[in-house]
Amino acid sequence: MDKQEQIYIAQSQKGDLKAFEKLINLHKARVFTLAMRILQQREEAEEAAQDVFIQAFKSMKQFQGKAKFSTWLYKICYHISVDRLKADENRKKKHENVAIETQNSYMKAIDENIVQTEQQAFVQKLLLLLPEEERFIVSLFYFDELSLKEIASVVGITENNAKVKLHRSRNFLQKQLENSSQFIKFDYYE
Repeated sequence: MDKQEQIYIAQSQKGDLKAFEKLINLHKARVFTLAMRILQQREEAEEAAQDVFIQAFKSMKQFQGKAKFSTWLYKICYHISVDRLKADENRKKKHENVAIETQNSYMKAIDENIVQTEQQAFVQKLLLLLPEEERFIVSLFYFDELSLKEIASVVGITENNAKVKLHRSRNFLQKQLENSSQFIKFDYYE
């Protein structure tokens, strides 16, 4: 966390909306990306991201700085997105029908830094086979490069549980890749 962000946080905790707006601008793209990875629909992710920042502003005084501000926001984002997903049972049926067809176009719009290749598109399709929490954990670890400790904090599980879920997810994905004509080797963590 840089000094300017710390200043914005301190001012936001005192109710300064302009400082909080600067925090939003620093984190809005990543919050939207995380919400999109869970919800798989742009409109839902946009609404969830707005809810995240509303909740964050209401809870600013509770932020103690024990974790990074971004980790704290990710945790709020995760819970709000999962709650939205659970609340909309019909959304899952629609997701199953539309997700594979639209995944590449959404991912390009969301994360321009990832070069889309056939292998990456295939991996994205495989990620959809994972349960939501495991998919989110894999995304946080590989795409956002969060540590297991940070992931555990965001998802609300133990660090060991995050490690086990990541390991199982990676093994599942590895088997799927080995059974396909496309093969990507995963980097393992220590």
